Amino acid sequence: LLGFRLWMLVGGGDGVLSVSCGHEHTCAILEGGWVKCWGQNDFGQLGLGDTLGRGQARETMGDGLPHVDFGGGRRVLWLDAGHSHSCVVLDDDSVKCWGYNRFGQLGVGDIANRGDGVDEVGGNGTLVGLGGDGRAVIVSAGYFHSCAVVD
Repeated sequence: LLGFRLWMLVGGGDGVLSVSCGHEHTCAILEGGWVKCWGQNDFGQLGLGDTLGRGQARETMGDGLPHVDFGGGRRVLWLDAGHSHSCVVLDDDSVKCWGYNRFGQLGVGDIANRGDGVDEVGGNGTLVGLGGDGRAVIVSAGYFHSCAVVD
């Protein structure tokens, strides 16, 4: 529906490479591998270090919508938004997930939500433990689960 106007929602004139919609939030990969997420944020599923929703007020979109920080200048190769969590494959082939984690869907070894506190974003975010020497290629975030294709 938005076509060429989607860039107006994310700001900066960055082209949008892909969009993924969760239950009540949406994330987009922008040119250069940046990610912006908007919508409901009860569990930190926007990855911004708080639980404030974005998108209902004009000033929370466009240039007012911050990028998700993955630390170390990392860029995103693949993105998927699940029910109330989001996952990415980063340019070092690692996987990060954030948001609701009651059923362990973030793959971080516990059931604590991630992304709803400033100490859980950027370089502080926990990587998904994929095991072995495999490299993540694709990640998929479902309702209360996530899966990764490993090469």
